[in-house]
Amino acid sequence: VRAALRPAGGPARRVQTPLAPRDTRHATRVDNFYLYSLEANMAYLAAISTPIAVQCEKLIGGRYSLFDYVVRAAVKACASEPEWLAGDAAAELLMVLDKGEKYVFIENASGKTIYNIAMERLAAPAAGPFPAGSVAPNILLCDSGVNVAAQRAVLPEMPHSIISIGGTTPKTGIEAGRPVSKLILPVTLYVNASILPECKASNIAAEFKTLLENPVLLLL
Repeated sequence: VRAALRPAGGPARRVQTPLAPRDTRHATRVDNFYLYSLEANMAYLAAISTPIAVQCEKLIGGRYSLFDYVVRAAVKACASEPEWLAGDAAAELLMVLDKGEKYVFIENASGKTIYNIAMERLAAPAAGPFPAGSVAPNILLCDSGVNVAAQRAVLPEMPHSIISIGGTTPKTGIEAGRPVSKLILPVTLYVNASILPECKASNIAAEFKTLLENPVLLLL
């Protein structure tokens, strides 16, 4: 290691720790939540999704959706900070789909693979409100077109994290002087400020974006 850091006859090179993505470093404080507005490049997911989709058709009679990957990334990112659970036994997640017409409640979400998540989403009723008597979710995840404030208002307790996604948009960027095709997914992440300090909330935001942009990590 020392030989690699110090070229022959020269001083040691300084090793820099990569910075977290710019949009995850600082939050806006909104209603006792830290708010992060992220843009995740989903081009890598799009590149591997077709062969995975073919296998899904054979296994479960349906396909993984973008939302299944987002759910897995959200759970892994939140669970990356041990204090995030704040005494709760497990991560409990509520998905709100179809403009608020479909609810999917996933118990012990941190122990579920993308396959498990997809199976529960496909098996959920086509419509229906938040299941009465269910354990209060500590993650609320809303699809595009869902009123986040309205959904939060009907929950028995304030979630630890709230995530809202928009629609994907193709975009061309420049990396290393070359044009690169991107598929941008806008994501709004709220982390409950009474659960974690801003520095740890920012760690969750950075991990969430990293997982979305490296979908192979979500298959583990």
